[in-house]
Amino acid sequence: MAGGGVFFQGLVSRPGVSISVSFILAIFIGAGFLSLPQATVDRRELPFIDALFIATSATCVTGLTVCDPEYLSRYGQTVVLFLIQAGGLGIMTWATLFRVALRRRLTITQQSVVVEFLGVEHRGAIRRLLLFMVAFTFAVEAIGFFVMLSFFLRTSQGTGEALFNAAFHAVSAFCNAGFSTFNDNLHAFRGSVLITVTITSLVILGGLGVPIIYNLWQVFLSLFREEGAAKRVSLHTKLSLIASVVLIGLGFGLFYLFERGHSLNGLPWQEQVMASYFHAVVPRTAGFSTVDIATVSGPGLMLLMFLMFVGGSPGSTAGGIKTTTLAVLMTALGAFCRGKEEVECFGRTIAREVIAKSVVVAVWGILVVLIAALILLSIEPFSFEDTVFEVFSAFDTVGLSRGITPHLSLAGKLVIMITMFIGRIGPLTLALMVGKEAVAPGIRYPEEHVAVG
Repeated sequence: MAGGGVFFQGLVSRPGVSISVSFILAIFIGAGFLSLPQATVDRRELPFIDALFIATSATCVTGLTVCDPEYLSRYGQTVVLFLIQAGGLGIMTWATLFRVALRRRLTITQQSVVVEFLGVEHRGAIRRLLLFMVAFTFAVEAIGFFVMLSFFLRTSQGTGEALFNAAFHAVSAFCNAGFSTFNDNLHAFRGSVLITVTITSLVILGGLGVPIIYNLWQVFLSLFREEGAAKRVSLHTKLSLIASVVLIGLGFGLFYLFERGHSLNGLPWQEQVMASYFHAVVPRTAGFSTVDIATVSGPGLMLLMFLMFVGGSPGSTAGGIKTTTLAVLMTALGAFCRGKEEVECFGRTIAREVIAKSVVVAVWGILVVLIAALILLSIEPFSFEDTVFEVFSAFDTVGLSRGITPHLSLAGKLVIMITMFIGRIGPLTLALMVGKEAVAPGIRYPEEHVAVG
């Protein structure tokens, strides 16, 4: 018993393990509920591997699925909805929030878990940040719900169906899950300005992350305070916002350029513009679609995979290597090309440790995608581009698909599930889980030059 207690204490004392275990538990609990007969419209039990796949995809806010969304009953879709909300905010964050609500002091371990999951710099304002995060999440989802409800009520849907569809898509969009209750995703609403603007706005806000929204909120409030210096917009916020704007603008222009003769061909120009904007936003974070991804051209697929790989911002519901990682790497590249030893941006010096972490995150992401793609290509009969695209979508927790996921073998489904899990908990969190604690070296060896490049 003593040995087991020591093991458990060591297990939960490491943030990476705590985050990973919480997600695994949620996935298996969700799979259990989805395995029940009432989870499907024909009351046939889903194979456990399929239930586990859907639960993994929902908890990891990905959107890939092995069955049509309309095959799940209202009960099954509700289970998916709860898994999306729990996975989007983070199960460990929920547990910590309950302790805050009960006014219990957070332990150092619990603080470390939340700091690691949210991607914040210090533990000082965890309580305020958590409360702000939950309030902001439900407020934004509520606004999205009422806006989409007004649209769905004007369609042929009944009141109950409109209420559920509005709630489901509001949560799925803000949590960047990309799950839909419709078999054709959002293709039927491609011409709706209201749905396009609402979904993309929810996706953008969810993909920015709580630390950025909280920083902007603090800056806004400080403008009305008579005493004290005004809060400044952090470098983290500046880099994330600039990277997001550039990626959306670049994605919009290139997608329209690449696809006007392919997936956008035959559509009215207004729908081409809206679809181009839509697919400049959602590939970085969510798996919604208004065009058939199977008809996207080669250059368009490369663009989508790049956007998926970058993803959203740290501390958000999005996957990918994160916008700040790309921004730091590009800034460091610029400094290196100019012969500068220090990497500077907006009057601040980026720490070498941050640059090193950015390299680790990017390289780890490339390795995970490469290994998963190699395994799938060796065991599945699908084309190279379809397989690689599916792996990018899984690792970056996006959910866009070329249609091969339902046809994967048992081994293929396991590979995609593991890839989604790694993509959700993050490369750094996984490194914390499997790595050893940092130990100060007793001996420092002399440096030696190594030729590279």
